[in-house]
Amino acid sequence: MKFLPHLIRKLTILALLPLATLAANAQSAYDKATAGQPMYDNKEVWPKLTGKERFLAQKYEDGRVLTWAKPGEGVGGRGGLDVFDPQNWLLNGKTPTAAELVFDEKTDFVFPDSETPYKIDFIRIEGWPSLYRNVTVGRNAEMRDKSLKYYGNLWVKKGGVVFGSHGNSFYGGDTFIREDNGTWDDARSGRIGQYFTVRKPSPETSVEIIGAISFLDRMPIESGTVIVSQDSRLSPGRNASMILSKGATLVLLDGARFVKWANQISQLDALIFGKVQGGLPERPLTRPAYFDLSCQNTTLVKFFDRLKPPSQNADLENRITSVVFAGSSEIETISAAPEGMLHLRYSGIDPKDWHLRGD
Repeated sequence: MKFLPHLIRKLTILALLPLATLAANAQSAYDKATAGQPMYDNKEVWPKLTGKERFLAQKYEDGRVLTWAKPGEGVGGRGGLDVFDPQNWLLNGKTPTAAELVFDEKTDFVFPDSETPYKIDFIRIEGWPSLYRNVTVGRNAEMRDKSLKYYGNLWVKKGGVVFGSHGNSFYGGDTFIREDNGTWDDARSGRIGQYFTVRKPSPETSVEIIGAISFLDRMPIESGTVIVSQDSRLSPGRNASMILSKGATLVLLDGARFVKWANQISQLDALIFGKVQGGLPERPLTRPAYFDLSCQNTTLVKFFDRLKPPSQNADLENRITSVVFAGSSEIETISAAPEGMLHLRYSGIDPKDWHLRGD
């Protein structure tokens, strides 16, 4: 009889185990999802999907899924592992041969969660092609490269870091950039690189920003459509302007925000040749969206430029303007409710928080 309490406890644990396992599986859905296998139908992972997002319909031909096999151990720097060693990767779940280890625009990359922070630094790796399709950066993983060329989705998960020290160029079909670390209010947060370039194959092909991202420098949107998703944010750096080319479109959805993360004296927030649009026909505005403008100060510009010859001050008027809408530009709101308006407003950044060009 003295073993009865122990037996009862054991039976109780066994009886509850399936429920505990199910709970664990539900909690780990976010951890299991990747940029290539996003689990769109899981509301825990994607609570705000409307079903009308363009990237939902994007299909990818069969390719490679390369997972870093040694989370907690990095690449680059003293003591780093060899990125070209097949033993350091899993190809579709198995260790590849040297011939199977191919890095190109049809390759998905997964840098898994780790209890120990680790850095995969490709910047000084000779022969690294910097081509990526779908990229997932997990908790405590940091991935760095010089000029990243994405042909699929980018998902930076909670606790993950990605940084392109020079270029971050987005090609391919309808894709998403999801960054789970930045915040809507802090325009400096969610930083993922130096430059942000969008080169899509057609005006309607899009990249949708989910979460909050910022860049240090210029932001040319050369072709395609950039959609800032509901309650998300896109921020060029203090030394940067967004240049929206003719035929390209910036779309701001409900609660979305475009804002520079500092007041840059003598530097435009945006130069618009294309179209700025609030809402989409399939996703019209029902709440405000915000195109926020930084503070400019004519006195400071004239003070710091006073020693320059007149020929170098010919564009002074342009350099004390927050945004320029060129002759080919358009601005439009597609709304389904009175509150669904696109607001052009002052960003609210303290006027004392300003930087000179190049500062």
